[in-house]
Formats: sequence, structure tokens, C-alpha cells
Amino acid sequence: CKESTLDGYHKKIRLYIKPSIGEYYLKNITKDILQDFIKDMYDKGFSKNTISSIRGIVTKAFRWAEEKHYIVASPATNLIIPRNQQPQKATITRQKPHIYVSKDRIKQIFERFPEKEPAHLPLMIIYHCGLRVGEVFGLIWEDIDFEKKTIFVHREMVRRKNSEGKITQVCLNHTKAKKEGGNRVIPITRDALDALKRQMELNSDGEFIFMVDEHVFHQNSLNVALKKYCKEAKVCYLSCHKMRFWTVTAMYAAGIPQAIIQRSVGHLSPATTDHYKRISKLGSISLPDAEAICDTDEDKPFVKRIKEFFKRIGKRQAANCTFS
Repeated sequence: CKESTLDGYHKKIRLYIKPSIGEYYLKNITKDILQDFIKDMYDKGFSKNTISSIRGIVTKAFRWAEEKHYIVASPATNLIIPRNQQPQKATITRQKPHIYVSKDRIKQIFERFPEKEPAHLPLMIIYHCGLRVGEVFGLIWEDIDFEKKTIFVHREMVRRKNSEGKITQVCLNHTKAKKEGGNRVIPITRDALDALKRQMELNSDGEFIFMVDEHVFHQNSLNVALKKYCKEAKVCYLSCHKMRFWTVTAMYAAGIPQAIIQRSVGHLSPATTDHYKRISKLGSISLPDAEAICDTDEDKPFVKRIKEFFKRIGKRQAANCTFS
């Protein structure tokens, strides 16, 4: 179990479980008490995902207690979830779009960003190139070839606890896929290239491309800034990861084969790439719209360029590719 997952469990125990049933002795908790606990969360409007997660924590805790013979039988078995009681928060969540559904809406968001907003340029890279947040923050200048307009993606920045128990940023020498198949060389779109050149003016000597005051950019800062300017632009807020969803969807809409999209975004499974496809959510998007966000050169749109690029490197691992 990852440290971040355990931290999430501890947070839910502290916020939800301890105030409600934390005063009970384990052996005194009955199924009726747990059932009332679940129902109370629904009545308070907690989302279905939150309730399901808390229920899972409680179930695992009692299963462990049963295995250690602290209790005879787990009261958390077969808890009834009142599915007919739909919490208000879950209803609101379902009404949100799954991706940023309009290029114009995204443009409205970016227009709200002030010139010196640090989150602006890394968000541009995520939007135009489809990189993960950790991959963007793991980039160094040696990964960028401005002449050939390519990015070598082969590391990611993650949050980990140090020896003192504090959360810090750590750069890993692999992507989320944790295999060489996740490493890749991808073309840079025109707008992403401009964003990188602007960032070089701000931080040409940093250890990583995106740093603020000689410190690694904090990943949560992207969503905080994005939420702020979404509100100003009166656009429904979605996390910056949903911009990656948009890019994958636009590539599908532009007619790029799924195998090429999968390699470009670093997915090991085609099922994962297919999950990112939200063509039905794009509304009136047209092929020119899709190509516009992936445009590399005026006379060479992204659709044509990326097909030529992957044809040239063939089936070789991206990690073995060179810029020469």
C-alpha cells in the first residue's frame, strides 16, 4: 500500500470515523451501529465514493480484528447501502462534464491567468502535449530538443515522506508506468514550444524546468490556481488531469489511431487509453478544432507529424531513441 494511500486512510479515519464511532470499544460495535453510521453519512450528503471508501476501511479493520481473534465475527459483513438515498453532492458531481468540453472555454481560462502566474506555463504543457502532472515537473532542459521539437519523457515528480515524516517532492527515474514502455519521445506543439521558451527566460539554470524561487513546483498549486481562474472565467472547474483527458479525446477526434495515442501519452494498456476517450462529451467539436490544439507547424498539422514521427522510430523503445 502506498504511503499516499495510507495517508488518505488516516485522514478519513480522523475526519469521519473517529467523531462518529471512535468512542466505541471494538467488541461493542454491532451491525446496527455500523448500519446507522452508513445511513447518517448519506443523510449528511457525503458522496457515494467517500462512503464507499469509508465502508471499505471499516470492513478491513474488522476483518483484521477477526483474524487476530479480537472479535468472534465481523459486524461489517454485508452492510446494506441505502442506494435509493442519493446524496446531494453525488448528484452535483454527475452533472459536471468529464472533460473540458470546449476549446473556447479553455482559452477563456488561460486568458484569466496573469502573466506572472507560475501555474500558467506547466498547464499549457499538460494541455497541448498530454503529459501527466508529475512528468511535467520531472522535466529538465536536457529533455527538450528545440531544434527537432521533441520532448523525452522518462521521469516523474512524486510526493513522498522523508526520514522525518514530512511530505517532500522526489524525482523518480521512471514514469508512472514504471517500465521502459512508459518512456517516450513526443513532438512538441507550437504553443507548447512557446511556453517552454518563455519558461527558459524565467528559469534557464534550474535543476528542473518548472521551479519557483529555486524550489520544485508544488503539484497541488496547479489545481488551486486552475480552480481560481475557472471561477473567474465562469467555467466549470475540473482538475488539470482532465486537460490530459481533453488532449487524448481531441487526438481521437482528429483521427489518430489508438495505438499511436497510447504510445504518445505513455499508457501501457489500450484499455486505459480508451478510458480517456470522451468523444460523446465534446459536443460540436469538429476536426479542425481538434487539429488546432495539436498544431505543430502551419503547413504540418499534428495528425500528419505524429504519424511520421512514430513511423520513423518504428517499434524501438522510446528510451533508446536519440534526437540525432
